[in-house]
Amino acid sequence: MLDAEGALRALSAGRPVLVGDRVSASLCSMGLRPWVHVIDMRERRGPARSPPPCPFERSLSARNPPGTITREAAEALDEAMSLDSPARVIIDGEEDLLALVAIYLDRGSIVAYGQPGAGIAVVDSSDPRARALTERALLSMGGA
Repeated sequence: MLDAEGALRALSAGRPVLVGDRVSASLCSMGLRPWVHVIDMRERRGPARSPPPCPFERSLSARNPPGTITREAAEALDEAMSLDSPARVIIDGEEDLLALVAIYLDRGSIVAYGQPGAGIAVVDSSDPRARALTERALLSMGGA
């Protein structure tokens, strides 16, 4: 796990995909310009909050109930990651598991997501081990 400064350094060399409101808010306020950021405008299922200060040119939205990955959410993330300009994906529900989808799609991205109480996880989607673990996780959930 990394702190925000460590994550910022790790993400600066690639096409960053941020999953989560706090991760997005922290890293964007430090000057990171993500390729895609995925938010649900909540933190730990708490009250609604303002969107993070991340720049974006296109906004997509999808429903994704807590603890699931819907086709609609996966397709919205896929579309956002296929764009050449920064995009925001707003999830009605919960975005947490969409980090798995971002890694699985492997578009040369570096995916960052929060681990409450531990820090920020940063995964290079081109790492074969990360992709294999992600694929197994998605298959066990009935996806991929």
